[in-house]
Amino acid sequence: MKTQVSQPQSNALGESRPADDPGSSICQETVRLCVDQCGSGLRAIILTGSLARDEGTFVRQGQFWRVMGDAEFVLVFKDRTRVPNSERIALLRREVEHSLASKGVLCDIGLSAVNPTFLTGSRPHIFSYELKACGRVAWGESKILALMPDFEPSDIPLEDAWRLLQNRIVEMLEFPRDLEGKSGALPAEVHYRTVKLYLDMATSLLLFAGAYSPGYREREKRLRALFTANQGNSWPFPMEDFVQQVTACTEWKLCGEAASACGSWDFWEEAIAYARQLWRWELVRLTGLPQSAPDRELFSRWMALQPYAQRVRGWAYTLRHQGWLRSWRKWGRWSRLALTGSPRYCVYAAANEFLFGTGLRVGVPETQSALVEDWQNLNDHLPLPRSGPGRSMGREEIAASISRNYAELLMGTRA
Repeated sequence: MKTQVSQPQSNALGESRPADDPGSSICQETVRLCVDQCGSGLRAIILTGSLARDEGTFVRQGQFWRVMGDAEFVLVFKDRTRVPNSERIALLRREVEHSLASKGVLCDIGLSAVNPTFLTGSRPHIFSYELKACGRVAWGESKILALMPDFEPSDIPLEDAWRLLQNRIVEMLEFPRDLEGKSGALPAEVHYRTVKLYLDMATSLLLFAGAYSPGYREREKRLRALFTANQGNSWPFPMEDFVQQVTACTEWKLCGEAASACGSWDFWEEAIAYARQLWRWELVRLTGLPQSAPDRELFSRWMALQPYAQRVRGWAYTLRHQGWLRSWRKWGRWSRLALTGSPRYCVYAAANEFLFGTGLRVGVPETQSALVEDWQNLNDHLPLPRSGPGRSMGREEIAASISRNYAELLMGTRA
């Protein structure tokens, strides 16, 4: 059973809500624990993402509510307060999740600790636009979002749309073990990630088409209107079928309808096929290369266009995250990888080679996969390889290795 729980329409959370409302519990527990541990230095706690837009997805699992996706909060600290480090925030996040679980709510919590310059210095991006337009103050200064500069969707760079798509592609690697002989319905988490891929393919495409808007329902309407008004345009794939899939996924995400229409392994594979076509279509426009260019040439060209400062920022973040002294044995290989691109682009390259290859197919034995002999090479080119160079790896191992790099080095940062 899947239920969409409505949220209050005001921009301030914390009103009296039903005791069994998971959305209310998430906000209340996050605020309580964050204020308890960081209150003297906090200026505001802001809820963002799908829960702030009244578009969260809640599934009843026995005695628990399972939140599909996560709940994202931005903790804004006072000007002269030192922002807690990542280890402290990770401990706080786990404490919130544990407390929620004790109350019957299973939810991944995202906490971003920032100072006010994060808001005042925000640049046009999908995240900052939706934070400004849809964020809700859960605690603290009710007008704090007014610190953010105003900008239009047309100001958001197209690279941001492509990166959103690429992130969702990487997340598709988190599949269950043993793809051989899969049939029937998708596991719940895989199904949810596939739905999210469809929804954010629509987001990315709309931004390229100049029709982006926050909110799944509004984006579905704009995608349908765009197709109706521009049926002769050169789209990356047959738009009628794609729009129907986005509509079904939107209904499932918001209302729990049509879930059975998009729950098979064919649905998973079709989503990846659409993602690859859209990925290529966008890179052709970003790089100026011809449509006939191979995947590797498109991505290599895009990596070559990455600004040097962006690469440096990415590797500096990796050094800080891994520890300057603890990671000294990795400095040599990181220096070599830095010649090709940032850690983000290295992870993207490995994910694309693996996921778009003909070897990753449901029902195809691993030993018959065309990429099996190259998988260890993908691992060797990751910033944080799973094992030493040359070690033979199975597809679940390399998929887990890429996912680990994505979780540790890419999530929570734009570096």
